[in-house]
Amino acid sequence: MGIELFPHNQTAYESALSLLKEYGKAAVIHPTGTGKSMIAFKLAEEYPASRICWLAPSAYIFKTQLENLKREGGDALLNIVFLTYAALMKMEKDGISELSPDCIVLDEFHRCGAVEWGKGVARLLSVFPSAKILGLSATAVRFLDNQRDMAAELFDGHVASERRLFPVFCQLRYMFFLFTRSKRNWTRGAAGLPPLSAKNKKRRGSGSFKNCGAQSNRQMGLTWCSNGI
Repeated sequence: MGIELFPHNQTAYESALSLLKEYGKAAVIHPTGTGKSMIAFKLAEEYPASRICWLAPSAYIFKTQLENLKREGGDALLNIVFLTYAALMKMEKDGISELSPDCIVLDEFHRCGAVEWGKGVARLLSVFPSAKILGLSATAVRFLDNQRDMAAELFDGHVASERRLFPVFCQLRYMFFLFTRSKRNWTRGAAGLPPLSAKNKKRRGSGSFKNCGAQSNRQMGLTWCSNGI
């Protein structure tokens, strides 16, 4: 039985295929729990002769994705080689060369902005410059890392689909942040400690939440359930 994607993921998959064929890279930015991994599994299913190197932050994440695939009736995909970013980071050039991927999946691709993990990914991409690159993440922006847009850095802005939580959700998170910071300062005052400095306040992300959903040229909407509603 083949993988059947939810409508929103089917649309993203078709758009990703088009970008992969034209530019060799595509990013899908959908909230957690909406089935992003199924898009990459669908690619592996439809192109069984292609060797796919799947990178993720942890083996546990990939394990749960495989469990979801099985639950959805998908078959085992033997053309996928899984690695964590940490494992790739430690690999020598000979080991990287043996991977020989036709396509590279960067799961949680915003994590590639980390210094050491990013070096491993950069080495892999330099060894296989013609490999297709598919990125999956709930957010492309590293808010506490000078708001780096990893979709722009890794995929040259070739975003197949982006669905975001309604901006008011970000505002609620920001209000909660202000509340907890105020409570923290009260506790520090009671203990005879000075309040958090303005520099620390900014560094802790006060500006980050206000900028959530700032890119209006990409699709925005309330997306919470796995079927995209």
